[in-house]
Amino acid sequence: MTDHIPGDNFAEQIQYRREWHHRVDGTDPHAFGSIPSPFDVAATSSSDQFDVALELETCERPVIVEQMKDVETVEGSDVEMAPIISSHTDFTVTWHGPAVDTKRARIQSNQLNSRLLIEKVKKCDAGVYSVIGRNQFGVTSSVAFLNVLSVPGTALLPISRPK
Repeated sequence: MTDHIPGDNFAEQIQYRREWHHRVDGTDPHAFGSIPSPFDVAATSSSDQFDVALELETCERPVIVEQMKDVETVEGSDVEMAPIISSHTDFTVTWHGPAVDTKRARIQSNQLNSRLLIEKVKKCDAGVYSVIGRNQFGVTSSVAFLNVLSVPGTALLPISRPK
């Protein structure tokens, strides 16, 4: 799959995919970077929350309030990817990625967020992951890359016996 994505390395390919999703979704990649989530009550006052909620409601399709982040982890660790998606109408979430395809990932969703959980990640789980939020008015998406580092094994040395 990554052979057909422009870029000399994974970082450039991920950046290309993110820009592609923003063009397809018709969003500014930095549009929601400085707007606090209306669900984050500790960080905003009630009037700030109201203004943000009104602004989000003017967008009819789902909005990615917090993008997924690239993850680098060691084999055997647990991984969680959890973007924050907002929509003023019911929406569905679809996940794609190597661990989703092999059914090694568990997905938990509610009306505020969707989480992808991979327990005891393996090297084969590495790759591009995407989440697509969809409602009756449109689609939005977020993309991240999972890099899994192998744990070096200890070489077994032959036991030498005294002569």
